[in-house]
Amino acid sequence: MKRPNPTTIEATLDNLYANELNVELSWDHKRGFRAVLGNAPLTKKTFPTSDKAVSWLKEQALRHFTRAEFPTKGPGTAGRETILDQLCESHIAGSISWVWDDGFYAAIGEPKRAKTYSAASAGEAIDWLRDQAILDYPEFAHQYAGFGV
Repeated sequence: MKRPNPTTIEATLDNLYANELNVELSWDHKRGFRAVLGNAPLTKKTFPTSDKAVSWLKEQALRHFTRAEFPTKGPGTAGRETILDQLCESHIAGSISWVWDDGFYAAIGEPKRAKTYSAASAGEAIDWLRDQAILDYPEFAHQYAGFGV
């Protein structure tokens, strides 16, 4: 299985935020990744992997907002490239979203019982999702971090 490009995922989410574009990326093991651009939604679509969803969000942003800019160089993201897909594959629902100028919101777990977190960047949100999954889901901790069940 081809793994997502970490620079593309994190940098694209950060660039969508920097371009003042509202986005939601949510997932669950049944439907995969749901990408929504705009608030109210201009467009939305479901994908099997996080990198395909994020690539589509970038494509749609450029299509609907011609002023949007996406620098090619992103931050270092070692270890983050597979987290979202591993959460989905492990049947752990979650989301990353934001409303411009209010930071990133991350949620993990089924919507009615989800834990939530406010973050300053996409990378911080992804790190929190990973850390919460390790704390709250023993199977994920064992698979991802090598901790005992």
